[in-house]
Amino acid sequence: MAVAATTFREALRGLDMRGREAPAHTVRPVRAAGVPSRVDLDRLGRAVLADLADNAPGAQAVWRDGRWWHTPLRPAGSVEKLHERDTGQIVRYVRQLVRRAVEPPDPAWWGEPVEHRPCPDCRPGTRLRRCHCRIGAPGPDPQCSRCSGAGFAPSGLACFTCRDGGRIPAALTVTVTDLRRVRHEAWRPVPGESAPVVGYQPNGTPVHQLGPYWRLPCHAAAFGVRPADLSRLDEDLPVGQDLLNGTVTGYDPVVEPARQYVERVGTGLPGARLFVLAAAPDAPPLTDLLRLAHALDLAAVLTYCDHRLDSGDPTKVQGERWDLRLAARDAPLGAESPFCASVELAVARCVEYLDSHLLAAVPREPERPVPAPQAAPSPPVADPTALLRRVGRHYAGQPVLVSFDRAGCRLWLAEGEHVRSLAQAATLDEAVSALRFPNGE
Repeated sequence: MAVAATTFREALRGLDMRGREAPAHTVRPVRAAGVPSRVDLDRLGRAVLADLADNAPGAQAVWRDGRWWHTPLRPAGSVEKLHERDTGQIVRYVRQLVRRAVEPPDPAWWGEPVEHRPCPDCRPGTRLRRCHCRIGAPGPDPQCSRCSGAGFAPSGLACFTCRDGGRIPAALTVTVTDLRRVRHEAWRPVPGESAPVVGYQPNGTPVHQLGPYWRLPCHAAAFGVRPADLSRLDEDLPVGQDLLNGTVTGYDPVVEPARQYVERVGTGLPGARLFVLAAAPDAPPLTDLLRLAHALDLAAVLTYCDHRLDSGDPTKVQGERWDLRLAARDAPLGAESPFCASVELAVARCVEYLDSHLLAAVPREPERPVPAPQAAPSPPVADPTALLRRVGRHYAGQPVLVSFDRAGCRLWLAEGEHVRSLAQAATLDEAVSALRFPNGE
C-alpha cells in the first residue's frame, strides 16, 4: 500500500539530504531484460514483516537491478547533537542509528567512480564555514570579530560551496526522463573547452557560455517538450537559466569555465547526479481556474512580463514569465515580478497552493455566506494569454496584470513597487481595445 500510494515526487523529496554520503559513479547502460512488469507487493510486505523478528528495530526493502532486496536493520550506535537556542540554552538531541544486516550488491549500472576534491570553504562534521571576511579578499582579516583571522567561523547555515556535502565533484551525470524513457549523459570537463565571454556581471566579472552539449534544451527536443517544461526531478523546481543556456560566471580566472560549470551544478547533488524531468506541467486549463474564481466570487490575477529587451544578456531573465493567484475581490494588488517560464507552470503552482488561496473566499463578516461553485454558474471564459502577451509586448520589461472577477476585467501596469490602472471593461478584449495600441501591436 505504501509503495503504490507514493508518487515519484514524494519518493524523491529530500533526496539531497538522504543521499549526501552516496558514492558518485558514472552511469553505464544496462539492459532491462528480466525486469518483471508486475511486482507482488503483498509478498514483499510479508517478507519485510518477517525481517522484523527477533526484536529488530526495523527492516528495509531496496529496489535494485530489477528486483527487491530486503533485510532487517540492526542498531549501530547513536549520534549526539547540541543545538543552541536563541535564549542561549543548549538542547541535546540523541539520534539512534541503524544499519542493514545484509547489503544488496552494487548496482549493475555503476560505472567508474567520479573523482572529487574536498570543499575548501567548510569543515565537514562541524559548523565551521568560510568567514565573510574572506569574500573578495586575498586572505582572512586578522581583526575579524567572527573568526579572529582563522578564516572560518561557526554558522548555522549550510555551506554555500558544497551544501554540506564536503565534496566538489569533477564530473556530473545528467539523467533526463519523462518517467517512461530515460537518457544519461556524462558531463566531464575537457581542458581547453571553448567558452567565449558573452556578458559581464555588474561588478565586471565575465560570463562564459559553453557549447550546445552543456545545455539542457537539446534534451527537451528529444522528449518533445519545450525548454520551459524541464524541471528538477528531486526539487520540483524549473531548471535554472544557466543550465538552459550553458552559462557560468567565471569567478576564478585560473579555473577553466567548463570545470567551474560542472562544479557549480554538481555541488550538493547526491552521487553527482542531476535528475531532470522532461514533461509538461500536470495542470488544468487556465480557463478552469478563471471560472472557479468567478464561482467563488474571487479575483483571478494573472501577471505577465515580456523580457525581450534583455534578449541575449546572460545576466538578465530571458523569454517570458507568468504568475497566477486567486485573491479576494477587494484585495490590493502588489507589483510582484512573475517567475514561471510558462503559463501552464503558473497554473500548476496556483493549483498546488490552492488551499491557501481559497482562504480568501471566507468573508470576514460572519453574516455573509461563503460562496460555493454551485451558487453562481460560471460562464465560459476565453483564454486570455494571447491578449495579455500583446499588452506585455507594448510594455516590455514591465509586469502587466489582469484581474478577472464578477465585476469584469481590469488591466494594471507595475511601476516600481506600485501598480497603475490601465483599463477596465467587461472583458479583456474590450479592455485591450480601449488602450488603442498602434497597428501591428
